[in-house]
Amino acid sequence: MLRIRAVGEFRIEVGGHARTPPAFDRAAALLAWLALNPGLHPRSAVAARFWPDVLDESARASLRSALWSLRKQLGEEANGTLVATRERVGLGDDVWVDVRELERLRAEGKLEDALVLAEGELLPGFEDEWVFDARDEHRARTVALLEALAAAAEAAGDHRRAVELSRRAAGLEPLSEEMHRALMRRLAASGDRGAALAVFAELRTRLLQRFRIGPSDETRRLAESLRAEAAAPTVPARLRKIDGALFVGRDAELTRLRRLSASEAETPRIALIAGEAGSGKSRLAARFAVEHAQEGATVLYGTCAEQALVPYEPFAEALDEAGLDAAEIAERLAATPGDRVLLVLDDLQWADPATLALLSRVPRGPLSSRLALIAAYRE
Repeated sequence: MLRIRAVGEFRIEVGGHARTPPAFDRAAALLAWLALNPGLHPRSAVAARFWPDVLDESARASLRSALWSLRKQLGEEANGTLVATRERVGLGDDVWVDVRELERLRAEGKLEDALVLAEGELLPGFEDEWVFDARDEHRARTVALLEALAAAAEAAGDHRRAVELSRRAAGLEPLSEEMHRALMRRLAASGDRGAALAVFAELRTRLLQRFRIGPSDETRRLAESLRAEAAAPTVPARLRKIDGALFVGRDAELTRLRRLSASEAETPRIALIAGEAGSGKSRLAARFAVEHAQEGATVLYGTCAEQALVPYEPFAEALDEAGLDAAEIAERLAATPGDRVLLVLDDLQWADPATLALLSRVPRGPLSSRLALIAAYRE
């Protein structure tokens, strides 16, 4: 059986044995073209395509020579797979070609399997004019596969997979606003609006450099809406999850915490929540944080682990940036946007001395006039 791979690397196998030519000559280019164009083709048309600058008789002679070379290269095991009559030339229906196979898989709805075959450049190393058009078609097929799989992942709630596939599609079409808008929407849906806006900025730069024009109105409106959403108050994901639990028996404590919001003092507002494990400390802090965010505050959240993995662990989590020293953390906290900032630190019974020392300095730092601090710990 003759097997031809055109994607990623041009390879020919006959009966399981490699028959790939060492150089991409006219005979190899002819076989590649026949692989991508099933059926039988008029000899005159094929000869004119590959030898356009000579007389028809000479072109036909060159075609006969190329076919002879191919038969010799493929060997007797491939007899019958290369069909050449007096008037027509082509490959038999039983020849396996990766591009044809991926189209069959796509038509059957086996998109993941089709994508495996689609990965890579079509006919790398070939420089014929027709190859450039074929590469464009293959890239369009691959992008369509990636987009279909990304849409399916998005519908299934797998935002991470949807973003990964969408990034690959946008990478294949670096100037496509449609592909980049899809990526921006999926990044936003995954909660990473900052990355979505970075995609917009990169696309804008690319379009300006290439065409001296900016993105379309549709793309700009999407970016503006994402900026507006990014500026809206948000609650860290872990606190949102904690707040999803039933809130029972802590109304009095919540009322006392609300005084932090009501206070107009230009000094930091601090509350300590102490209790046994499982007593609802985190749940109380989460409920207050959600309310605070709804009132326009910026909410930061960090927790201590029994065995710290990074220095100043709760602050590193709150800022989503590890490896900072105390001065850098204080600087990042001072740069937190918003007129009011709520910092929630949890499980402080496990805090190391350096973290506690930093905690004692933060309320006296540049953030003090905007800061509300909740610290929860086990008694």
